[in-house]
Amino acid sequence: MDRENGRPAATANLEPFGGSGFRPFGVLAVFGMMYGVVVASVLSTSPAAINVVKYVAPIFAVVGIVAGAWYGFFFNVSNHSKGGRILCGVIGGLGAAAVGTLAVSLVMAIVGTVMGFATGWLIGSFLKGERRGEAPLIGAGVGAVIQAGWADPAAAVQAGAIGGVVGVVAGPAFLLLCFGLGYVVLRRIGPPRHPFDG
Repeated sequence: MDRENGRPAATANLEPFGGSGFRPFGVLAVFGMMYGVVVASVLSTSPAAINVVKYVAPIFAVVGIVAGAWYGFFFNVSNHSKGGRILCGVIGGLGAAAVGTLAVSLVMAIVGTVMGFATGWLIGSFLKGERRGEAPLIGAGVGAVIQAGWADPAAAVQAGAIGGVVGVVAGPAFLLLCFGLGYVVLRRIGPPRHPFDG
């Protein structure tokens, strides 16, 4: 093993989205579909939710950009690279805006969300492993969609179908955007080091 100053030489990884194969794309496609169904269904039946999202999503995006840029600073230092702030800032902004939109959708359908969460938790208590923790979250989303469908079945079904299709495409597209932006903006400027090394 190569050593530097008596310690094992650090290895750099300018691809912070490690892993191989197509599994991440499949996971994001499924997640994107569920996300699209929930958000589109609720927003299509709740004008108030749309108005709230107009204010909440930008606020979340700003917070995500700041947090991502802060993380990107340490990424740059530890990998002795540049461009990490831009990459992580963009990812943080888009991700936070998506989270804010989902949060508003779930809150605006709070009755269905709570009932779905409770039902999912009850079902999850009979499951094992990761599915135990996923069940309440899936239940909350299903409950929100059911409440939206109760308010306006036609609009909820139509919007949910469109949102699901868009989500299937948007999930993997987001990952491709991250990879593409990473290859464009990330540049090595020296050997990697720990961010708190002297």
